Amino acid sequence: MNGSIRVGNLFGIPFYINLSWFLILGLMTLSYGGNLGSQFPQLGLGLSLFLGLIAALLLFASVLAHELGHSFVAIKQGIQVKSITLFLFGGLAGLDQEAKTPAGAFWIAIAGPLVSLLLFLGLHFIGSYLIVTGALSCCAFKL
Repeated sequence: MNGSIRVGNLFGIPFYINLSWFLILGLMTLSYGGNLGSQFPQLGLGLSLFLGLIAALLLFASVLAHELGHSFVAIKQGIQVKSITLFLFGGLAGLDQEAKTPAGAFWIAIAGPLVSLLLFLGLHFIGSYLIVTGALSCCAFKL
């Protein structure tokens, strides 16, 4: 993708961030941080924006995990993954070729959403056993 910056390698796959990603990162930080600041005014602007940045980065980490799901299944099928790029609308795993069979294409396509579903279920399970009463409250496990 044009306008992308190479960040490094993840599991041997070149990883890029498109310049449009920084726009979305900024907007999401302002949105999350602003909402948090209005709900918890005692946090102050700086801490609210910092927590907004952390939330935005975690969202992009989930998009990256989604793309890695596609990539790992493709690699298992013998398809080379040229790169993973995060950009304005999410992410893109650049595969060297298409799957050899329709079933192979299905498993590559479904792998990303399955990773997202597993992330949701895992985080939902963890969240259901934590007691959170505010933005920066200490969490305690229910016993």
